[in-house]
Amino acid sequence: MTRNAKWGCGALLGVALLGAIIGAIHGEDPDAKARHVGSRAVLRTEGNVPIGLAADEAAFDEMMRAGVAGDLAGFGELIRAGRMAWIRPGTAVVVIDMAVYKRRVRVLDGPYAGVAGWVPYERVVAQ
Repeated sequence: MTRNAKWGCGALLGVALLGAIIGAIHGEDPDAKARHVGSRAVLRTEGNVPIGLAADEAAFDEMMRAGVAGDLAGFGELIRAGRMAWIRPGTAVVVIDMAVYKRRVRVLDGPYAGVAGWVPYERVVAQ
């Protein structure tokens, strides 16, 4: 086999592998589709734990830091300041904006219906 033929086979294999990876990422995963702007979804967690809804991106960052640190007082400060609320799992939402690792959603039902805020992207799943 000539050098050009080997290079061509390697390039073809690389393109096929890249296509398979992209297909797996953008395949039929309904949760991935639920995380796009305009998608209707629900909020879910493991163990039926409430989901934090942050009023803005700065509040989201503070909420995440409080979660990592186990800082319950930090959550309390955010809630008292009106910058965060706890939302029940199973709450219906529509995705209205996207950023890395987070989604801005508008709550469609429950006591916070109509309120918009930021949640971790992995909490937004297909209905």
